[in-house]
Amino acid sequence: MEVLSQIVIPYSWGSVENAEIVAWTVEEGATVAEGDALAEVTTDKVDTDLEAPAAGRLVRRLVDVGTEMQVGTPVALLAAPDASDDDVAKALEAFDAGGVELPTAGG
Repeated sequence: MEVLSQIVIPYSWGSVENAEIVAWTVEEGATVAEGDALAEVTTDKVDTDLEAPAAGRLVRRLVDVGTEMQVGTPVALLAAPDASDDDVAKALEAFDAGGVELPTAGG
């Protein structure tokens, strides 16, 4: 796993095109296991949890509660479980500077 990966609204939710974050259930900096609920999400078809697609540390939320977005939109950044704080800080700095392609977590 790269130092950072992105968590996206999954395409696996069938014919859903848009989703809205209703509540974040995990704080930034929290360690998560694959399958842990990260956020409550609502769509025009279902209310569900956005689950962690891989284990790691949720280092940044990219969208606020109430934000409606399309399926496939990155909503958070996940650090690899073994990534050091220094490596995460450098990766976040590079991400903030732009031009960095991050893999999708669990993909």
